[in-house]
Amino acid sequence: FGSSKLVKMPSMLDTMDGDGCDDDFQEPFTFHFLPDARFRAFESPAVQSALTQWGFGDQAQQMALYKFRVEQPVQDMPAQELQRFVAEFFCARDVRGVLQSKGIYASKAEKLKPEVVELSTSALNMQFFDKLEQAGLVSHNGHIKGRIEEDFEGIPLVNKIREAAFDEGSELYDTFWESDRLEFLYRIFIHLNVGGASNQYEDHVERYLEVTKGLFRDMLSVRTADSGEVVSTSRVLEVTSLGEDAVLFRKEHISNFCYVIIDPSMRHVTVWHFGYVPFW
Repeated sequence: FGSSKLVKMPSMLDTMDGDGCDDDFQEPFTFHFLPDARFRAFESPAVQSALTQWGFGDQAQQMALYKFRVEQPVQDMPAQELQRFVAEFFCARDVRGVLQSKGIYASKAEKLKPEVVELSTSALNMQFFDKLEQAGLVSHNGHIKGRIEEDFEGIPLVNKIREAAFDEGSELYDTFWESDRLEFLYRIFIHLNVGGASNQYEDHVERYLEVTKGLFRDMLSVRTADSGEVVSTSRVLEVTSLGEDAVLFRKEHISNFCYVIIDPSMRHVTVWHFGYVPFW
């Protein structure tokens, strides 16, 4: 969502065994599913109802939010290791067993070439969205301002928020700077606004903001730095492809998304995935 360029990680995976292990690499990453992990906001009836209304499937069944544990230390993992980490994650047995029901297929591990972008987690406060009113996308009472509907790659631009998010020719596009568009907080909000094929979208922004806040807290870890500032300790990776010999999404669509969130201190790995399913 935006014109950010893909960051190609330098370490491509050429020869891996069935578990994503390569004898030429250092110790491979090992992952275990955490079936008892809870996502307080995501699992709440209010959020499940909202996600269903916004087209993510009945009880958000088209959306995946799962947590795993990585056995190896990942603190201060260098950027050049992120592609290997993602590849070994998606072809690990525990991960494949859980994610195959969502249409993710990555059995040929030796040919995985993930496309990965590391996003920013600097925006931690909902004041980030004050510009929605400042730029005239919503009114003072939270009403989302409409516009004449226009199609953008399968997304109906029915309101000013969507116009600002996608229409580069609009004067509203500059509401969000390029750095804003790389913020994970922004991505959550826009994904919810766009929704799925059967999206019954909101006329007011408050519900989008509430669910954005809840999911953000579900997926990210924060701490208070010595300066007293609250900072994120999580790393968020956007994964747009696993390569030609794997399937990340059943159907190509601009609404698709997949994020891998790493909590180094807990050695937790959260995956948040949605694959667009046509209504017809």
